[in-house]
Amino acid sequence: MSSIDEVVVALGAEIKKVRTDAGMTQAELASLIGVRQPAIVRIEQGQNVPTWRTLEKIANALNVKVNVSFDDSAK
Repeated sequence: MSSIDEVVVALGAEIKKVRTDAGMTQAELASLIGVRQPAIVRIEQGQNVPTWRTLEKIANALNVKVNVSFDDSAK
């Protein structure tokens, strides 16, 4: 698995964790952001990379902020 694949899987896992911690179902999140529930499944499973706009919608629906950082430990 490439490092980008690992990032996508980790992102999906984090979205799932925040959603479940908020007590929200995939269907509820999908409805709030205007997508179908299978789209949330694919994002959470790391099968689909959400656009920046979709990430913003997810963050707003879950009342969290998107935080991006760069790490130079790969050098």
